Amino acid sequence: MSALRIIRKTMTGKIMRVGRITLLIGVMCSVSSCGGITDETSLTISATYAIGSPIAVCFDGAHIWVAGAHTDTVTELKPEDGTLVGTYPVGNYPIAICFDGNDVWVANFESNNVTELRSTDGSLVGSYPVGRNPISICCDGNNIWTANFAEGSVTKISAVDGSMEGTFATGAFPGAICFDGTDIWTSSASEHGVTRLSAADGKLLGKYPVGDEPVALCFDGVCIWTANPAADEVARVQAANGEPGGVYKDGVNVWVANSDDNTVTELKASNGRVVGTFMVGEKPLSICFDGTNIWTANFNGNNVTRLQLKVGSSLTTSGK
Repeated sequence: MSALRIIRKTMTGKIMRVGRITLLIGVMCSVSSCGGITDETSLTISATYAIGSPIAVCFDGAHIWVAGAHTDTVTELKPEDGTLVGTYPVGNYPIAICFDGNDVWVANFESNNVTELRSTDGSLVGSYPVGRNPISICCDGNNIWTANFAEGSVTKISAVDGSMEGTFATGAFPGAICFDGTDIWTSSASEHGVTRLSAADGKLLGKYPVGDEPVALCFDGVCIWTANPAADEVARVQAANGEPGGVYKDGVNVWVANSDDNTVTELKASNGRVVGTFMVGEKPLSICFDGTNIWTANFNGNNVTRLQLKVGSSLTTSGK
């Protein structure tokens, strides 16, 4: 299969085909072009850094944090050169990671809890129970949310002290979670759709079809994007009402990690046009942006890849 294909379905909104996606977690991220990534830039692999079984990656505004699934640890790196800052123990099988503006939070799939680490020094703040098999995690600014794969639910806890705020039903086997500024969204591969909940009280606001087996989500400022591995495609719906297609925010790019192709694909959020596809490490399972670089966690490669901007040239595909 080619690394990159694209189709448009006029009756169901925009569905963009990308590389082969098989993962269950954070495969997508949204990037503002004001951060430097535009059609007039190119990306090259600037470095690859060894980390055991990296499965999720995030940026806290200063450093890169990587969850190691088989090592039960989180690793902190400097984004400018990949220098190791520290490695910190968390729960069993850390599978997802996010930053709340102060601390780093990790969803531990086999421990059925989340770990809070102080971003300044990696010290343990606390561990808090959530639902069974938390597979993804996000922050709404005040609270931490997890999608609980084995329960068909999401759990909301306070980011201040980890106290339980509630657990709410979603679609079966939720695989991803994100916040759109107002509401919480989860994906359900078995239901081929996404679920929208009020971040205020967990009330169900709607369920919307998006395509075959959506497993990852991101928000671009206007629309929710889903990665649908059964069809090797991404789709998008309007966050305001769940309708397909719509008017999209210009100047924002969406990035998709193609785990079977060992690539990442960049799409324009304004029209779904493919900007480029770039080689990374073996089986990229997570992706994030640090304001300058794109980072991927390459599970089978036991490393992370940093894609660095090169301004002023045509955007092309870069390999190792």
